[in-house]
Amino acid sequence: MGTIAPYTHVDGSVSLAADDGLWGVYVSGMDEWHAEASQEAAEQHAHALNAIYVGREDKHEHDPRMWATPDLWPFTREQHAVAVVKASGEVQP
Repeated sequence: MGTIAPYTHVDGSVSLAADDGLWGVYVSGMDEWHAEASQEAAEQHAHALNAIYVGREDKHEHDPRMWATPDLWPFTREQHAVAVVKASGEVQP
């Protein structure tokens, strides 16, 4: 695993050195990131979120627009580790 510098993320932010081993899901419309343990996990999570959004029965014309996209994590390695642990529901020391 290495770094890609500079790297432009799907949210438009730029990392001076993105770690190509750290993955997350960016949810546009909600403007939030979810850390994932791997690229495969990020792709699966994004697909699941998009399927839920597209497949919902109660659609309204004024609903917010949302789309989930897997991408390299834009924050620090430490922030990624903390976010993955929080998402898993594990207790941190």
